[in-house]
Amino acid sequence: MKILHVIHRFVDTNRRGSELYTYHLCRALAQRHEVAVFYTSPKGSKRRVECGYVDGLKTFVIGSSDSWQEAMLRARSRYAEAAFIEVLTEWRPDIVHFQHLLFHSLRLPTIAKSVGVRSVFTLHDFWLLCPQIQLLDHEQRISWPINRRNCYACCQARTQRAYSWRRLWGWEPTVVWKKVTLAYYLMRRRPRQVARLMHDVDLFIAPSRHTRERFVHEGLPPTKVVYCRHGINHDIRPANYRPRPYTGSLIDCGFIGSVATHKGIDVLLDAFSRIEDAHLRVYGNAPPQYLNRLPSSRIQFMGEITDSEKTEAFRQMHVLIVPSIWLEIGPLVIQEAFLFGVPVITSNIGGMAELVDDGRNGLLFNVGDAEDLRHKIEYLVRNPEEVERLSANAPAVKSIHDNAREVEAFYHQVLSPN
Repeated sequence: MKILHVIHRFVDTNRRGSELYTYHLCRALAQRHEVAVFYTSPKGSKRRVECGYVDGLKTFVIGSSDSWQEAMLRARSRYAEAAFIEVLTEWRPDIVHFQHLLFHSLRLPTIAKSVGVRSVFTLHDFWLLCPQIQLLDHEQRISWPINRRNCYACCQARTQRAYSWRRLWGWEPTVVWKKVTLAYYLMRRRPRQVARLMHDVDLFIAPSRHTRERFVHEGLPPTKVVYCRHGINHDIRPANYRPRPYTGSLIDCGFIGSVATHKGIDVLLDAFSRIEDAHLRVYGNAPPQYLNRLPSSRIQFMGEITDSEKTEAFRQMHVLIVPSIWLEIGPLVIQEAFLFGVPVITSNIGGMAELVDDGRNGLLFNVGDAEDLRHKIEYLVRNPEEVERLSANAPAVKSIHDNAREVEAFYHQVLSPN
């Protein structure tokens, strides 16, 4: 089977959740199939499709100079559409698996259908429903149920306008037209594009139940979306690995991920500013505003880490903290922690609450509540035996190879005659 995966970025430029998952899934599928990845790169050419390889995986790369904010809002690139048609025509895949369409175009599934190629779409986040991806408004509040008028206010508040001398006089003719165009796009045109995409994709994969429920609520037919949790790469854990025991006193906590507001880093730092008996290591590329406001000497920013460095990172911690304030789909880092026998403290919403069984293999705290998070950490400090118990109850974690076989079954389901 020839399988084409489509994603916004890939591991040669971004090594985060969906990119890493796609990379490992493609590697697993490539053991039995012919697999290629079509993606955009700031280093790529905007004149042609560049063919190459990443760790043995065939790649088709196109350039993109857009910023993340521009790409999130625009949702269409005619160049990406033309390049996608070229790849479909020349490489001729049997099926297309859409992992993400950011920097591409919402029309790619329609293009695939028009040339008779079946498709599958994995819902890694809420970009189809929310132009800002996380279902968070401009004041970092969960925006649910969706109100398109709120979408306009949120995107308008986040838009950075170029300086203009006309504003000095209180008038700029193009501003009114841009506001009207944006409002129409968000409230009418974009929802129609998404509805067409939902119609043209053959099958959607939701990595968490709450994701499936929210997309069905927004019009995705229940028969077209299946629940299937992600698998992870088990090779990151050495065969002889043993979790680090906690004997009391200072507890070592860890955070792995994007150091950003929606990931709850502000909540985490606020909680640790009032804790005496805990140490925190933050693994991720931290912006200057966080490096410059260290609230405590017990907090260390360690920088980004690779898969090969995760063993040592998890060996250094007694508990992982995932304090996201958005409805995470199903954080891979939680499953990685369980693979290493590390209990998790996380927010009580979304895919995080689905993965962590409160009081059995981790603890849940009220989303955005730094005081409640502090109480949960201090509870483990006062009860060190609980860390050992939670660690012992870490659930079995699905491997990426098992997940690849599940995904293969979905491909066959889509390709089989009705």
